[in-house]
Amino acid sequence: MTAVRRDPWDVTRRRVLDALAEAGGQPLGAADLSRRLGVSTRSVRGYVARLNEEHDDEVVTSSRRGYSLDHTRLASAQPPGTQRAQRVLSPGERLGSLLRSIVMAEDGADAYDLAEELRVSDSTLEADLTKGRALLTVHHLALQRSGSRVRITGPEQAKRRLVRQIMTEAARSRAQFVSVRELAEESSEPSLLTFRDGLSRILAELGLLATENNQHTILAHVAVMVGRVRQGHEFEPPAATNTGDELRRTAARRIAALIESLFGLRLPAGEEDYLVGLLDENTTPEDLSLAVARRLSPDDDVDFVAVVRRIVAAVGENYLVDLDNERFIGFLSLHAKNLVRRTRRGQAAQVPAGQSLKDTHPLIYEIGIFIARRLELELGVEIRADEISLISFHVGAHFQSVYVREQQVRIAMLSPTYPDLRDSARAMLQTAIAGFGEIDLVAVDETELAAGPTAPDLIVATVPVTGLSPAVDAPVLQLGALPGPDDLERVRSTVLEIAQDKRRARVGASLVNLIEPHLFLDLQARTREETIAQMGAALTASGACAEDFHRGVIEREEMSSTALGSGVAIPHSMEIDALTSSIAVYVPREPIDWGEESVSLVAMMAFSKDTREHFGELFESLIRVLSKRPNVERLAAHGGSYEEFIATLLEII
Repeated sequence: MTAVRRDPWDVTRRRVLDALAEAGGQPLGAADLSRRLGVSTRSVRGYVARLNEEHDDEVVTSSRRGYSLDHTRLASAQPPGTQRAQRVLSPGERLGSLLRSIVMAEDGADAYDLAEELRVSDSTLEADLTKGRALLTVHHLALQRSGSRVRITGPEQAKRRLVRQIMTEAARSRAQFVSVRELAEESSEPSLLTFRDGLSRILAELGLLATENNQHTILAHVAVMVGRVRQGHEFEPPAATNTGDELRRTAARRIAALIESLFGLRLPAGEEDYLVGLLDENTTPEDLSLAVARRLSPDDDVDFVAVVRRIVAAVGENYLVDLDNERFIGFLSLHAKNLVRRTRRGQAAQVPAGQSLKDTHPLIYEIGIFIARRLELELGVEIRADEISLISFHVGAHFQSVYVREQQVRIAMLSPTYPDLRDSARAMLQTAIAGFGEIDLVAVDETELAAGPTAPDLIVATVPVTGLSPAVDAPVLQLGALPGPDDLERVRSTVLEIAQDKRRARVGASLVNLIEPHLFLDLQARTREETIAQMGAALTASGACAEDFHRGVIEREEMSSTALGSGVAIPHSMEIDALTSSIAVYVPREPIDWGEESVSLVAMMAFSKDTREHFGELFESLIRVLSKRPNVERLAAHGGSYEEFIATLLEII
């Protein structure tokens, strides 16, 4: 029997309503209610506000005497669940949102206000701050607290990298923003499942290069397009003179023909123009021109590109994230133009059921709202909810591509020498760092080297660097005009170190989210059997696993001991069937006999299917660290508290 995990808010809602109902119509004081629920009075206020918001009525009234339940309004109000409520953030999303809010607060943030904003109890917020304090060390930042005020201190560049990681991790949470399989099932469009093969063939035959993630993005956009056009909404046809890039135009025509043959849907001219823009953004990486924007009619009464550039700059100032990419600006400019035309005609784009990023990627949706509001102010139009979802979709697709780039070490090459020498040096360097880094900028002057979110991870220079801006804090390697074997080895060695730091930050963030403070266990277990039973019970009680999870762990243990011989055991089930991925940790006071081994550290792992794509990297990282006895001894020695343990783990990853 598979257990169904209840939403924690479902439980809290029921407890609040039950407590108020038991008062028999008499007001219940805030202090009394907070004691019954085991939370602060601030949390009580947040719960009451959420209840009234969900029911779209004041079902709980407040006065000086306390809180009262209005049974009449509760009976007539719309019950929770009849409309999509705001999705409860996962622990990882909540931690990301928390850290980002603190970074953005110039004078720090109030912890109690943050708890209300995130709709969590004070104790949950304190646990998140504990996790955040440990995670920030990976980014060379620190969390400072004075009373209820919390702030993040450290270099501005590090803060921006932290925010960028938060946003790109949100983008990573799905392989693509619109699940083609889900949409195929929901909209009865099974042909979506075979569309990718035809798309890949067209791109290959025309010589348009696209990574797997680029193709996912194109697929996702087409999925939305099919549903939108079927609902009778389409883009305004382009001006007759807008021919665009001929290669991509040819590809768009063939893709349109493929859509017609698979879906029985003939695309209007405006949608074909949309496809050209989509291909401009996701194919032939060497083309960084504003090809899409150039197709905007010269007689437009609005400079859409200028408008979008201003908005992108405002996003950077307000969210510390970078959208200043020529393809993104060009594509969003075309989108803005068509949005205005639809609005003036009283139309609105429709997103198929289940495709809103509001629930699946709330941080990205927030930026979509910001862009939509700025477009309203700049263009004098009213933007509806589905239009915001489409804007968010563009933002999300951009962040997904940024995440892919973030895996690589970004290198800027400063070489004002002869073009032939520069090209040869670049080719040699790129070969040396293949698979780990990418030279994404070749500069002839130091002023071209960027600071802020687009700053490189490493600068290699074939001339002396004398006037580098202090804002550019990337390490600099001085090479010869034509790098020799020693130069290439230095670059490769440095790139590998930076790549390892990036991996450490990525894995560290995942581990901090998997090892919750309440899963750092203080048990009385003295044997292997007791340990497995008690740790399995803790994972089940936390809502991470079903009741029978520990049986799968025992079955795996009977096949072969999970003790590594370094003093650690990593019990786990053979099935990736947890309800939520989690890792429980137990540092016993005395070593435990684990078959033929003696262990002083136990890490019980539970992974769910929705995170199985990260399982390999995390499992490999943990095994690599825990297979070395000195590492296990360090972790066991610092196992007195969650913070000490996590800080030590992040140091040795």
